[in-house]
Amino acid sequence: MSPELVHWTVPNWESGRVWAEAAALEYHASHHEHTFPTLPTELLDDIFTHVWLSYPWGGHNNRAQWGERWKFFDSVAVVSDEWYETIASVALRHITIQCANDLERYRRISVRRFGLDENCRDGGGERVHPDARSVLQGTTLRVVLTDVECCGFEWNTDYKSIPHYIPACKSIEIIVQDIPSSKYKRPAPYGPVFELLEQYDTASSLRMEWKENWWIKSYVLPKVYTHGITHLRLANIPRCVCPGSRRFRTNGLIPSRPKHYDTCFFYLPERFPDLRHLHIETPVPLQRLKMPGSLRLLTIEAPPAYYNLEMGENYSTLVFWNIPAAVNTWMFADNASEGPKKIVVNTGKRKPHYWDMALDSCRRHGIELQRRYVYEQE
Repeated sequence: MSPELVHWTVPNWESGRVWAEAAALEYHASHHEHTFPTLPTELLDDIFTHVWLSYPWGGHNNRAQWGERWKFFDSVAVVSDEWYETIASVALRHITIQCANDLERYRRISVRRFGLDENCRDGGGERVHPDARSVLQGTTLRVVLTDVECCGFEWNTDYKSIPHYIPACKSIEIIVQDIPSSKYKRPAPYGPVFELLEQYDTASSLRMEWKENWWIKSYVLPKVYTHGITHLRLANIPRCVCPGSRRFRTNGLIPSRPKHYDTCFFYLPERFPDLRHLHIETPVPLQRLKMPGSLRLLTIEAPPAYYNLEMGENYSTLVFWNIPAAVNTWMFADNASEGPKKIVVNTGKRKPHYWDMALDSCRRHGIELQRRYVYEQE
């Protein structure tokens, strides 16, 4: 292989993958490791990272391509010990687990690098050596919930055992692609997820996103409180379907405040009692979320995503967030400290619709409302 590759950069992920696989094939053909030029470890790390992060995850259409990720790993790992250590470091730095095969591969990588904890006698199965915690504290962990068994009622992947082999991380992302059915049984499909979160005391940042939420019932949220999470991002939160949550008139009367089930997503933010900053990416009526008393900052997104035919331009709006109703709910809640002290709205150059109404409500209740220009106005 030409020494000019020392100065070569990857133009795209496909080129990087082809190059790495070609290197592995050349190694198999020559059986001589010294035929390779000594590439800087930093260059190898950049190339492998670029390729590793480029494989699509989630969804049924991407499963075939997702399987190619481990083929790439194997092609690189056989070249030399240096290449294996580099690709293993990349894999441990950017972790995505969405099926049982992913978990098994990470088990092998962690056990090979750190060894097993010989003192583990808690009955919870094998665990990686405690030295792994200090090494993995800068890791980003993404868990994609999509591996449902054929009958549709259970998970194929033991998600709650992930901390046994990845005992520490800096941030966690939970992507809900699919969950077991709740039509005939009433399981708690999010139970393993919260059991997973309970075991991470080094992670302070969590992001949760639901790809499909129109059919997800509200009673599947377990009554588990996760400490240590101070920054929470939410996208496409499942809507509350408890009785009275749809505040329509019946015989001219407005129904009383809804009575939420203990497992309703109304309580999702409250499941994180140390939460300081809540960032919601997609519109949701804020009065349908119970805020923890520790919350200080709420960030919401209001991009100019709606088109006005009369004005001939896009505009943003706060109508779907219903800030005035949320402020009144927080002020008269059982917990006097409930609700944020500051709300930041990420929007376009122009004021979003209903801004003045929201600003007036926040001022009357001592809440700071700030507008931040982050989107281009088209």
